[in-house]
Amino acid sequence: MDKSNHAHIAKAYNEYYGNGLYANRYPKANPNVTDRVLAHTAPLTETSNVLDYGCGNGRYLQQVLEHTLARTIGFDVSEVAIQQAKNQLQPYLFRVSLFSSRNTLNRALLHTSKVDVALLLFGVLAHIEGKENRREVLSWLFEHLKSGYGHLLVSVPNRLRRFWWLQLKVWLLGSPKTKEGICYERGGDSQKISLYYHLYTCKELIEELEDVGFVIRRVSAESFFPEKWVIRYSWLARLDWMLCEILPAWIGYGILVEARRPL
Repeated sequence: MDKSNHAHIAKAYNEYYGNGLYANRYPKANPNVTDRVLAHTAPLTETSNVLDYGCGNGRYLQQVLEHTLARTIGFDVSEVAIQQAKNQLQPYLFRVSLFSSRNTLNRALLHTSKVDVALLLFGVLAHIEGKENRREVLSWLFEHLKSGYGHLLVSVPNRLRRFWWLQLKVWLLGSPKTKEGICYERGGDSQKISLYYHLYTCKELIEELEDVGFVIRRVSAESFFPEKWVIRYSWLARLDWMLCEILPAWIGYGILVEARRPL
């Protein structure tokens, strides 16, 4: 990944996690996504490996650890997020390895077996600026998955449902470079954090995955309602789960794709 882009993401998310905004906005994992993660990880054994690329404070790693015997690996560019993950996952640290440097992660993966299930969730891919940088991450994940078995779960924001006003502004006023994505803000006046987002269509995400060799197994909505609503209200989460099961992926608030590395 481009070093300047990496540094910008790390700085933004260190602030996002450090001031408590992230935990306040997203206090727990999305139930619908958790179900899909556990569908892939529950059968794993103590010799299996699960990698969460962009693990944040460990909200999906915690679900995997609570419901499986697998060993887990978490990576995030935010050192603050990794420290929070260490605190949150304290009871399971004998089965968790956490990294904020991909060079260190690469060295660690040289001494372990290939990954059974990789997670790239909640827009992590979309925060990477530049198609070639996103391709590099997908290719890296492809190479570290087990041939013929290894699965990737990736979710991204849906262009048809997210930030319409910013898309229009970028389209009318932006340069060709800025039209590749948008920048949005989180936080109040005294603590605004600027974040980059590449908004996806189902077709574009599928093409990017197939371009590096993945076989698509399932395409669905990550959620139908905004995730901050879904994780706060259990009744809405149940309704959201039902809608995600029956509605096409392109209508979702986010897009969730489950893919496999072939032989």
